[in-house]
Amino acid sequence: MHTTVIAFPPPRPANTNAPGLAKAAATVVSLERWKRRARPFRTPTGVFFRTSVLCTTGDIA
Repeated sequence: MHTTVIAFPPPRPANTNAPGLAKAAATVVSLERWKRRARPFRTPTGVFFRTSVLCTTGDIA
């Protein structure tokens, strides 16, 4: 009978440089703030940034 041995690498220590919960929570924004953010509008003459005042956010669709 043949046996197959698979050698796994030893476990690595946890990454202590990974962002913590506090840093991750700082990147969370409200849905209302996300809808009001400036959106890029690309044209042949350049890129313009407009807010939800000038474009449809999908609320009325």
